[in-house]
Amino acid sequence: MIFLKKIFDKIEIIMEYFGMFLLTMMLLIIGMQVVCRYIFGFTPRWSEEVALILMVWFTFIGMSIGVKKGIHISIEYFMDRVPKKMRKIIIKLDDILMIIFGGILLVNGYMLSEMMMWSTMPSIGLPTTVIYGVTPIAGALIMIYSFLRLIDKNEDKKIIGEE
Repeated sequence: MIFLKKIFDKIEIIMEYFGMFLLTMMLLIIGMQVVCRYIFGFTPRWSEEVALILMVWFTFIGMSIGVKKGIHISIEYFMDRVPKKMRKIIIKLDDILMIIFGGILLVNGYMLSEMMMWSTMPSIGLPTTVIYGVTPIAGALIMIYSFLRLIDKNEDKKIIGEE
């Protein structure tokens, strides 16, 4: 368990740096697009599609990191008023539902990526699957991170306020 957690902590760090890279590239491309449009009077044809790809990848990678850190949307007001034993059940149910959601992303994302392999993006000529390819990756990470949270005893203590 500890070995797996360390591996996925390293993967999280890599994903965070990858996300920072994606966001930086997206900002640079959109900035260049604005400068080109308003100063030089033209827009590079490829810039919108590449920015879209970067945004989609950044969003899905960020979503999986959010699941790992437990910072996805929750209702603190509600959780603070629930008894500690019930709080633990709700959080465990949440983890189970996140595993199911990750599985749906994994399976359907893979099928969608496979279907879009033969479609190409008009400006850059890459397969459309480049946009959707991150979906099964994020689904797998969400499943793994949620499973690790589900079986983590330290997480149980945090949930019920013992730490």
